[in-house]
Amino acid sequence: MEGAQPIQESESVEVPSEEEEKEETKEKKEEETSKKIVDENIVNTFEGIIVLFNFPDFFIGELYGEKVFNGLLVVGAKAPSKDVIAITEIGKTINKKIDRMGYVLPTALDTEVEDIKAQNAIVIGNPCDNPATAILLDTNDCHAGLSPGEAMIKLIENGDNIQMVVMGYDEQGTLEASNVLSSYE
Repeated sequence: MEGAQPIQESESVEVPSEEEEKEETKEKKEEETSKKIVDENIVNTFEGIIVLFNFPDFFIGELYGEKVFNGLLVVGAKAPSKDVIAITEIGKTINKKIDRMGYVLPTALDTEVEDIKAQNAIVIGNPCDNPATAILLDTNDCHAGLSPGEAMIKLIENGDNIQMVVMGYDEQGTLEASNVLSSYE
């Protein structure tokens, strides 16, 4: 046969295991989610500019020569379980930075906080799951303008206090936003 190409030996191709495929899919999904995080993470302060890569440094202070979390972690009293997981992941990141055995981060349900704007805080969940988020974003829209697959990490300055809102379009988005935030170790 004229013009026919010679048959080449086939190369052996390693087929990924089901677990490897799941991990690769998870990594791609996290990467896509991190690209969809609404970029509202810069706040001008009297000390300069706070940006997300400083997390959690701008929430850490010193008390009697020991590092402490200078804020409050707030989750909605009726929050879905993924919001609780999200706040736990963020707390683990903060604890790694503080690096003190037995240090317990101050946490509260939204119903236990009298004035969310009067303190430094990290607030987890959408406005319908966490009324503190509704107050900070000044909206009752459960999605706060986000579309499916989007999430938000937003820093808000109220006088000398800074609040961070971590939320997604849905509870999965909130969890993924917390994973993005936790990667800033």
